[in-house]
Amino acid sequence: GFVALKDVYCRSMGNLEQTLFEIELLLACSRQESRDSHLVRLPRCLSHSVAQVAEGWCVRSVMNILPGEQLDNSLHRKLEHALATTSAEGRLEMGHNEAPWFDYIPEGQVMARSLLLQISPTLDSLSELAWHRDVNSHNVLIEEPAKTH
Repeated sequence: GFVALKDVYCRSMGNLEQTLFEIELLLACSRQESRDSHLVRLPRCLSHSVAQVAEGWCVRSVMNILPGEQLDNSLHRKLEHALATTSAEGRLEMGHNEAPWFDYIPEGQVMARSLLLQISPTLDSLSELAWHRDVNSHNVLIEEPAKTH
């Protein structure tokens, strides 16, 4: 399979310690994964190295690539599609230059509920080791169900 390389440049000892802690956390999750199926949606750290560079350290990690699309990319793609399929006249008639945001509230509520139900078990499992401080739409991967015809 494919792997991802992640280089983190650390300019201070604190940054280096934080980066190495995150790698250790991924390694601990990999060891715990066999006991807890919710952790399958976390990347596995396959290897890592630390090299001293002119301005500090470079920590390179090799991780498996998880399937899915970043949540923020998916949301932007859906918005662009909605705008492209709604005529300019229709948007202006409603007094909007863009699709009215309130049309998306029901779909957004369903999506938010679905995401919380999917991510909560993983965060609960992680809570024994650490709290995730940066859950945002850029680092949440989603897989949309295949459309049937």
